[in-house]
Parts: sequence; C-alpha cells; structure tokens
Amino acid sequence: VTSYSDRSHSDLRVGFDNASFVMVMPCFDNGSPFRSMNIGFSYHRLRDSRRSLDYYDYFRSKDGNFVFREMSDVLKNRVNAYDFNVSFNCNDSFYWGMTVETLDASFSSDGFFYDSFRTSLDDDPQPYTKLSRYIDASARGWSFKGGAIYRPQSGNLRFGLAFSTPTFFHVNQYYTDYQYALDGEKKDGKPYDMEVPYDLPSPWPLNASIGY
Repeated sequence: VTSYSDRSHSDLRVGFDNASFVMVMPCFDNGSPFRSMNIGFSYHRLRDSRRSLDYYDYFRSKDGNFVFREMSDVLKNRVNAYDFNVSFNCNDSFYWGMTVETLDASFSSDGFFYDSFRTSLDDDPQPYTKLSRYIDASARGWSFKGGAIYRPQSGNLRFGLAFSTPTFFHVNQYYTDYQYALDGEKKDGKPYDMEVPYDLPSPWPLNASIGY
C-alpha cells in the first residue's frame, strides 16, 4: 500500500493562501462617541490538498486460483473563505463589530478497482470485478459573526463576548460509476450517474473572554 500527498513531494512550494486589508476611517465629529470605523476584507484558503492512494495485492486463494487485486484513488479537496467586516471604536473603551463570511468548497475522487484471477500462471487473467468511480462535489456556505470588547477606562481589564451563526453549506455531489465486471459477471461498462444534494449546518459557537 502506498499513499502520498503533493505537499510532501518538494521542500519548495509557492502558494497564495491569504490576503487581507483593513481601512480605518477616523471620526472627529465633536461630541460623537465614535473614534473610528474600520472596514476589512480577507481571503483565506482553508484547505488545498491532493492525496493519491495505490493498493496492490497478490495471493493464491484456497481453491488454487492466483488472485491479483489493484485499487487506486486520487483525492482533491479545496476550501476558500471570504470575510467582509465592519467594526467601530467608541471612546476607546467599547469596541464592536460584525463579519459576514462566505465559503466555497470543491472535492473530487477519481479511482478504480480491479480484481482478476487465473487458474495457473500461464493463463490469461480473467476480470472478476472491474469498476471505476468518479465523485465530484461542490459546496457554497455562509455564516455571520459578531463580537464586542469592553475596556473600562479606569484600568487595563477588558471583557469580550462573541458569537457565530452556523456555517450553512449547500452541497451537490455527483457520482459516476462504470462497471465492466462484477462478481464474475461481465458488464457493458455504461456509466451510472446520480446526483445527491443536501444541506449541512455547523454548530453555534459562543465565546467569552477576559484579559488584562
């Protein structure tokens, strides 16, 4: 059995996984408690992986046949996140803000399984099971986050509170199977397609903090 990831193939890898900026707009209106308003945007690649799996097996069964099995699969997975944020500073003691996050994800799996046998090493291999499968999934998601920090002006103690809605994902998965032989019975190899849509929500996080 061999398994490897592209990230382990080279010590040098160039990637563009993060980018962000924050624009600060000071507020100098007399009598207003607002000191500044901030607008931010960030891009973060949460996952970018590719994994290959190869499996080989050769043995002699109890009935005396020589059996050879092979399985291979290539997995690709990518998740990108985009954050849009606005926050405020009130009298340098109360800070609060909110973020809308959108995510897009993709996943694919391309592989096959082959199982053959021969009664002797001189015979041609007979496919007992031979099939291939391709899976492709795409997802879109979003979440809303809000938080605040209160710092009394009389000291350095500060309190924080934040919450986040679930990340609501809508996923579409596509399966395509090709069967050429199954349990010793030959097939025509025509594709079998199926689409499965579903929704996936994550938990509700709530965070409280205190710092000095």
